[in-house]
Amino acid sequence: MKNIREKVMFGQKKHKKVVIQTSNIDSNEVFDSELTIIESPKILVSYKTLVICNAISQKLKGQEFSLLLKGGWSKEGYVVSDDYVIPKQEVTGVSVDFTEDITPFRQQGYNIIIHRHPFVSNSFSQSDVETINTNFEASILYSEGQFTTATISIQVSDSAKLQIKADTSIYISDNANIDISNISEKKMQIGFYPYGGYGYEGYDWNYKGKRRKKNKKNKDLDYYANYLQDKEDLSGI
Repeated sequence: MKNIREKVMFGQKKHKKVVIQTSNIDSNEVFDSELTIIESPKILVSYKTLVICNAISQKLKGQEFSLLLKGGWSKEGYVVSDDYVIPKQEVTGVSVDFTEDITPFRQQGYNIIIHRHPFVSNSFSQSDVETINTNFEASILYSEGQFTTATISIQVSDSAKLQIKADTSIYISDNANIDISNISEKKMQIGFYPYGGYGYEGYDWNYKGKRRKKNKKNKDLDYYANYLQDKEDLSGI
């Protein structure tokens, strides 16, 4: 069946209607915007950033702190780079006060803030929402060695912002640059029996197929497998 689309062309004195006939057009293609649809936003934070937050926490036990990072949207979600700055700030166990103007950092593209609660916390305080989250495109809460929650702020009008709760996920930022093509795993063969008996070479300990009928050797091998599984329990003897 042919699809027909119409185009109206207007001139200065008159207009005419031109009908263009096209065939073999899939009706679904007409409505395909080729946009990535995000139903549940996710913020991806590098493992390096988590290590940095853990290191700062060790130096500032029981204190809050904040750091700024850069990030933006991708097909995978909202990706946070490991490019960060620590503005000058005074902190207590319940507050962070910047002692320098952070406007220059924001102008340089630092549009994300990570804020620490030095206790188990899965939500921002009302003060965080009003004074921190509203001023950054994305806000991430760090608590007890992990990123527990996050929000993304979207400007919907001159006087209003929409804040959406987002999940967080950790990614390894440098693994794509590591070539491990020259490394292969080697299957080990067992030739040792712990109690002075005989060895049995060529036994595949990863064998998961149907077990053969047990004989004396297989019984001994089963005994050794149990020994290997229990060796951590025997290590203290």
